[in-house]
Amino acid sequence: MQASRFPQAPTAASRGHIARAVYAHYLEGARVMSGASATDIAATRWPTDTATAAILKASASPATTGDHGGIVATATTDFLTHLSASAASGLMAEALVLPMGRDGALSMPYDASATTAAAPWVAENAPIEVQAAVTAALSLSPRKLGFIVAVSRTLAKAPAAEALVGHLLRERAALAFDRALFSADAGNATRVAGLLNGVTALDPGPNRSLTGVLAALVGALGNAGGSGRVILAAHPTTAALIELAHPMLRFPILATRALVVGHVVAIDPAGVAFGAGGELDIERTNSAMIHMADPGLELVNDAGVRADPVREIFQTDGIAIRLLLDVSFAAQPGAVQFVESVLW
Repeated sequence: MQASRFPQAPTAASRGHIARAVYAHYLEGARVMSGASATDIAATRWPTDTATAAILKASASPATTGDHGGIVATATTDFLTHLSASAASGLMAEALVLPMGRDGALSMPYDASATTAAAPWVAENAPIEVQAAVTAALSLSPRKLGFIVAVSRTLAKAPAAEALVGHLLRERAALAFDRALFSADAGNATRVAGLLNGVTALDPGPNRSLTGVLAALVGALGNAGGSGRVILAAHPTTAALIELAHPMLRFPILATRALVVGHVVAIDPAGVAFGAGGELDIERTNSAMIHMADPGLELVNDAGVRADPVREIFQTDGIAIRLLLDVSFAAQPGAVQFVESVLW
């Protein structure tokens, strides 16, 4: 069994309507069809793709997103779960995903009972036992995950322009999604709390071998009432070392640059929930000054310090496309465990 989930090329079916909508905006900016809007271009290139048309309409007028809420939620989920270079994408594909509306949070209840009830066998004519479960809830509040892709206008002339723009889009989205998910930052009005927020690094004890560390992580998930399913996430270097040492390991390993070398995260996907949908915003410009770095900074901050490097889109004959997606995620207590600074 192949344990790792390293980047794989997305299939044609998984390219997603969001990528097409972004590409239509790019072609509008490149003026490949004189005077044609992104909606016109999409109708010409993909005449049967009503979902992409709905996304373009929703992104052009966010107030109408509710008319296409199901399409936006499905398209956002499809896009985020097919980011081949993203560990967050791999986890989302295995976890519960709930569609979100434009106005408010979702509350997802789960059974937090500490003990396992007896098997509910029922005798003939006997009453069926009703278990009094202890319930808790995860709160999924939509926040905007955003990024900008800057592309040369002349790229539109290339035969593989759609594939190249889509590749750049997914690369930017993959790293942004991973950094958000595997963060230890607390949540606020702008961002969702990272899965590592409030989680204390596990001490694997005296046995800091690879086998000992993995056993400690899996054991911690089980002691927290885990489902028995385990997904590992680590920096690509650490993920490769784990796979080389244990080629028959039956837990998927997700490689991500959002984690540093030596950190290993173990997740029970049954204890994680994602929310996707809400508003979708795609904007394109041929004239803007942008900071070409990650993370992006203000061009000039309050202290008068200028960001560097900076690119003027009009002067360099480029096109910048901004994508904002409503996303949320949360984990049950104990469903995420990690160790740090382990080197083999």
